Amino acid sequence: MLQTEQLVGVSYALFEGQPHFITAIELRFTSLAFNLRAIADDDTLSVNPGELVLESDETLVEAGNSDLWSSCIGGRIAWGWRLTNQQGYNDGLRLEINKPEEKLSTVVEFIVMASGIYVFSAKHHEAV
Repeated sequence: MLQTEQLVGVSYALFEGQPHFITAIELRFTSLAFNLRAIADDDTLSVNPGELVLESDETLVEAGNSDLWSSCIGGRIAWGWRLTNQQGYNDGLRLEINKPEEKLSTVVEFIVMASGIYVFSAKHHEAV
């Protein structure tokens, strides 16, 4: 079902407003949303359906206009998988978001380290 949904927005929850300390992320699609949250106790990544609910020490910022996300807005998830570290903990998620009409895919990884979510991306153009 998620493959038919277009990504329409992304928000970050920042710990005490610190711009590089992302504690949770909300991905909004055409008719649904899901959120990712760093679990500080064991540095795992929780993935849940629904809108993000902020903790008292978090500030919400819109991230959809950033360089990373602007190429993903309007795209669809082609595939995704949970990442497991060497100790057996689910500490990440990897998604490929594509825009078939542009022959462009962006791979986005969310990795939890030191109680925060780090976001990495790579763009891939289909060979012609």
